Amino acid sequence: MVNKMKTMTMTAIASMLIAVAPMASAVSLSVTKLNYLDQQVFTTSAAKRLTLKNVGTKTESIWTFKVVSENYRMITNTCGTSLAVGQSCYANVVFNPLSVGALSADVTVRTSLTNTAVSLAGSGISPLAEKVGPKKWHPGHYAQLPNKIDLAAVKRIMPNIPPVIEGVMVPVVWSKIETSKGVYDFSALKAQFDVVKAKGKRMVVLFQDMWFDDLTPQCVPAYMLDDPIYEGGQQVGLNAEGEPAGCETKRWVPAVMDRIIAAHQALGKAFDSDPMFEGVTTEESAVVAPNARDYVDQLKRLGSALPLAYPTSLTNMWINWRTAPYTAELIDHLYRSGVGFGGPDTVPTTLYTNEAYPFFPQYAGRTYSLMAAQPTHLIWKENPIGEGLLTLNDVFHFAVNDPQGINATHLFWWYFKNDTSPYDFFDTVDVINANGAVINDTCPENLICNTQ
Repeated sequence: MVNKMKTMTMTAIASMLIAVAPMASAVSLSVTKLNYLDQQVFTTSAAKRLTLKNVGTKTESIWTFKVVSENYRMITNTCGTSLAVGQSCYANVVFNPLSVGALSADVTVRTSLTNTAVSLAGSGISPLAEKVGPKKWHPGHYAQLPNKIDLAAVKRIMPNIPPVIEGVMVPVVWSKIETSKGVYDFSALKAQFDVVKAKGKRMVVLFQDMWFDDLTPQCVPAYMLDDPIYEGGQQVGLNAEGEPAGCETKRWVPAVMDRIIAAHQALGKAFDSDPMFEGVTTEESAVVAPNARDYVDQLKRLGSALPLAYPTSLTNMWINWRTAPYTAELIDHLYRSGVGFGGPDTVPTTLYTNEAYPFFPQYAGRTYSLMAAQPTHLIWKENPIGEGLLTLNDVFHFAVNDPQGINATHLFWWYFKNDTSPYDFFDTVDVINANGAVINDTCPENLICNTQ
């Protein structure tokens, strides 16, 4: 009786083991790991193939065959929802690193008889950019002249610009300089430039294609408003309070970007050869695009075109908002194109930040920054200086001296005179003088600098 019970027990245990034992996979994998060569960040590797084959005796269902990673992606996947006996399917996987360092991920493979993963491994690298130039290189403190300025105002202002100020930023309104398609009138800008040069100062142009007030309802040349290829050319913008106001150019529309690039080419042809023309910057990036990917792709097109339009002058893009999650990619592209980046607002990070702020310390010495210190978040929209939360010296230190700050090479202080305001332009001049007019003047690694 005992032996019979032992036999029954052993049989039952064996049956249980058979029932819970995993079934052998009917799918074979061509590899268990894909290794990629070092890849420059924001570029895409050659594809590597992963093949699945049904080596079983019946059709197998494919439940999951994918990679979930921001650094790797499948560009081809021929596998459907099932795989017949003896049949194969495959996926091509590329490595597109978004950061520097070792980056890994898995391709998940789940079928009716398989639950496994293929590991992916590679490293993102950021090699030095090729140098662009020679480019004019006159770092320093500049005055930013107010929007909608005219020749009479320039004539009034320039005698008040002290020797410590290297030059001025002059706004150029796109809708005014392109009078018809491909026809440009730079007479007003040339007259203003003559006044600037007569005072021994350099000029930087701010290319304006957006406005924050309803007093200027047109951002693009008139011919673009009704031509469907430009999709209207512009849309209603947002003011500092986030309310609808003014207008902003639809920079994400390829045909619109074509015309922006053409306008820069015309500006460069007219002014680049003048030794007192230091360079140009775009307006800020904060336009509300329907798709950030499309928008950044067009900004990258502009970044590639700017150095060609201005062969001997500095080119700069103001980046603050609306480029995420592709801000790092855009800034790296500008760096490799020999284009600087900055923005309209310089405020210590204890009180303010934006999408570009984390990248200023990362690119210090690698590229240059044409940065403005506008009053918007200092005394206008917010008033930390008037409330005693901040001083102009704090702003200067964050812009110039703080390794975790802007590291500006060209710093533009808004020109305005107001004796009742917490500060005005002439108070900034005092701060500049008190700090010895120091600026980050070392030639960056992506430029060949012409200091003549």
